[in-house]
Amino acid sequence: MTQIVETIQFKALRRGQEECRLRDVSPAAVEALATDLVLEKGDTLRTPLTVLKNGDLYTIIDGNHRYEAMIKARRILGDGFYSKVVCHVYKDINSEEQLVLAMKQNLTSETIVAMTDYQKIIFIRKMQGKMTNIYSALKIKNVSCKR
Repeated sequence: MTQIVETIQFKALRRGQEECRLRDVSPAAVEALATDLVLEKGDTLRTPLTVLKNGDLYTIIDGNHRYEAMIKARRILGDGFYSKVVCHVYKDINSEEQLVLAMKQNLTSETIVAMTDYQKIIFIRKMQGKMTNIYSALKIKNVSCKR
């Protein structure tokens, strides 16, 4: 998977597809993030989103809480705020790879909204039968079952 970093116009971002989302968005977390964004009154997020490029549009892979918080903050502050978003951009990856990438981002970075153990279990259930990708996402190497 090749990634590039781009600054993208807010209006070009789209919510991630349900089957490619790692977890549901927490309204309480969005509210807290939106409050912080309103207080900062910035023009971009400090933490980049991870997106999939689809023509001129960008679908969010990781960062749905931050995206929803930007929507709320922009309603209060106006469209001039958070109008550009720095993103890690991927192309040509399937839904399985998107889930694995989202899981990796949530495990290896200082996430805004930490995943619960239950959410991790749900992810593993979604990926059942595709353990190689799970091991890769979780950075587990040399897995073997010894008797």
